Amino acid sequence: MTNKELYSADYKKYVLSDLEKDACRLPAVKVGYLMRKLKRKARTFKLHPNPDDDFCNPEIGPNYGIVGDYVQHIIQQRRHTNPLLPEPVIVERLSNREYRILNGHHRWLAMCRLGMKRVPIELVNLTHEQEIVSAAERSDRHMCVSFDLDEVLTCDAAVCPADPPLPYPANRFLPQSIRLNVGRLAEKLHEMGFDIWIYTAGYLSSDEIVKLLSFHGIKADGIINGLKNKRVSSAVTNAFRQNYRYIVHADNESVLWVETAAKAFETVEINKPADWSAQIGEILQKKVNGLK
Repeated sequence: MTNKELYSADYKKYVLSDLEKDACRLPAVKVGYLMRKLKRKARTFKLHPNPDDDFCNPEIGPNYGIVGDYVQHIIQQRRHTNPLLPEPVIVERLSNREYRILNGHHRWLAMCRLGMKRVPIELVNLTHEQEIVSAAERSDRHMCVSFDLDEVLTCDAAVCPADPPLPYPANRFLPQSIRLNVGRLAEKLHEMGFDIWIYTAGYLSSDEIVKLLSFHGIKADGIINGLKNKRVSSAVTNAFRQNYRYIVHADNESVLWVETAAKAFETVEINKPADWSAQIGEILQKKVNGLK
């Protein structure tokens, strides 16, 4: 379709036709920090829907009610004396210098409907399936533990014991507070023979996550980001099951211990949330000692 057709077409028909193009399946390329942080716009027709998103499932999306709500919101914003740009569409850059939408399909369609030829975008770098599988396969450890960056490792320092904030200017770019003594816990877990995997529903790029964690003495062996709109594939699941005999997930209230071969699991509750890092270490040390 041409640029003009995009603005007047049946959007569902356009999405389905665009999914048949090679651009939707092209590999993503990493972009540098400055390129990600600069506010930018892209031509509307250079954005492509994500084939793996429910939005592109003919039985689920697009939802024209949501598109209409965004249209009205943007129109109202335009009436202000100092109108704001619509919330940017989160994208990753493709090898042909175009973009795949990660979050914001309905906003994109709303802007198309309003005839906007350029839309605000936010570039991010995602870890993709093959990177995750390769990291698991390269490991010579047979145990791994995973932590949710959003809900577990980061916390509100006003209500949760946390490490001191980062010094200026690092705190301007990485303002998140990290739980107290997680760096010490990570060191202990590596000594016990665990790989450490960090996952997040957000779109913080993997290099930024590495920097944030390194400031607190945490070395991650693998990072999975953008889980909000990404399904964990069978290839990733199989890679973990084949390479790790024991898979552990630690959250705010408990530790889940899974023995992959036997398909057995055990849940151990955390009794002292204020001393979370120390208790996670104690629980897993007992489990590892029991394997000897």
